[in-house]
Amino acid sequence: AILADAGVAHLSLNAVFSGHGALGMLKTMGVAAVAANFVNNLPAFLVGLPFVTHRPDQLWALLIAVNMGPSLLITGTLASLLWHDTMATVGCRATARDLFRLGARVTLPAAIVAACSLVVLAPLYGGS
Repeated sequence: AILADAGVAHLSLNAVFSGHGALGMLKTMGVAAVAANFVNNLPAFLVGLPFVTHRPDQLWALLIAVNMGPSLLITGTLASLLWHDTMATVGCRATARDLFRLGARVTLPAAIVAACSLVVLAPLYGGS
């Protein structure tokens, strides 16, 4: 809450997380995944959390996106940075491009399945 109030107070995040139904969840997922790639997944989650705590469908969309989205860029998660460091330590040459290619082949299809599942299952957990 403090991060959202101080760091991004000038942004209109209510508009980003105010959608309803399938389009609202997909919008939340898209914005959160992009944000997680550029600022890391934990800060992206902490900024979005105050806007979705009262809406289970949006909360699930945020959680899924900040955990799956950053698999495309090496800066997206601490795990990616540690993976890159470990690969270098054991003598394997792995580049950010390698991570992107692998992430695109694995994460994008998984994210599509997760988004579809979220939309289909939303009525079961109080979503729109």
